[in-house]
Amino acid sequence: DVLSRLCGKSGFTAQYVSVASLPPPETSGREETLLRGASFKTVYAFSALLSRGFTARDQVTDTFIRQVKRLERDRGEDVAADVLYRLTHVLERDRFTDIHTALDCLLAA
Repeated sequence: DVLSRLCGKSGFTAQYVSVASLPPPETSGREETLLRGASFKTVYAFSALLSRGFTARDQVTDTFIRQVKRLERDRGEDVAADVLYRLTHVLERDRFTDIHTALDCLLAA
């Protein structure tokens, strides 16, 4: 109501949109347990990534978890932790980054 009055006084029109909520991802609430068996460094770096809030948590899928596990198995825990920390820094700079694309770019470099 306040917004429509403000828009009316300034000569703008307000458009209202119905917002639907999306169901939580299949990994919601159990992200840390999915990395069971991973090294402490990898789990800690993954926790740092998840500390970025919904920006990271909403994008973590089973595919992402499998990529991280495969990365640790193939290249070692130091590389996996470093990639996760770099991904965390990417999210700090731009919170709308797609973490799957960013992970693929980091792995290609």
